[in-house]
Amino acid sequence: MTGESEIVTIIDTDPDPDDAITAVITCNDWRWRGLMAVASIASIVALDGLTWLIDPAALGDRLRYRVLLLGLLDSPAHLATTVLALVALTAWRPALPLPFWLGALLTSVAIDLDHLPVLLAERLGWQVPTLFAEDHWPLHNLPFIALLTALVLVFSGRWRLAVSGVAFGVTVELVRDVATGGVAPLWPIATDRVTLPYRVYAAALLVLVALACRPPRGREKRG
Repeated sequence: MTGESEIVTIIDTDPDPDDAITAVITCNDWRWRGLMAVASIASIVALDGLTWLIDPAALGDRLRYRVLLLGLLDSPAHLATTVLALVALTAWRPALPLPFWLGALLTSVAIDLDHLPVLLAERLGWQVPTLFAEDHWPLHNLPFIALLTALVLVFSGRWRLAVSGVAFGVTVELVRDVATGGVAPLWPIATDRVTLPYRVYAAALLVLVALACRPPRGREKRG
């Protein structure tokens, strides 16, 4: 249905249930994409602005600071970034499978759980292995994305779509993290951190907004 955003159920006649695609999320209306894009970038600006205003020393300890930062500010900003990237993607592929959406969105929040073991170890006074020191997180790196890409080739049907979404979500996560603190992209092969200015991330967000708001073409022009 041109000019509308909806969930469309698709019946697959393939007898193998693993190869069936149950639903896709379609977004044909460029105005709806633009609204979602603007809402996403506004959320990111607000959340990152609050992050910069927080004084870590006022929170008493590093664990409390990181839990507040990750749970209330950074994770929602990651989610908003992923939503913006997905909305921009629908400008080229209006019908994205639901498992892809879910994989990307859940990953944008759940991936930061790899921070907790190290933070808790520091809180309890345990020795943190050198490999995990200096905020080196096991799921925030290119080798993990390579592993996910390999799994995409192994799985089929819904699982392939979901893992593809996870890989997309991790990639978006790295793009944000490299500009908001830095990452070790080749961990555990190398632990050198890479950091880019926040303005690079901001420019990427503006590009995504422009893509999401691009003028309609084809059938959309007649909608």
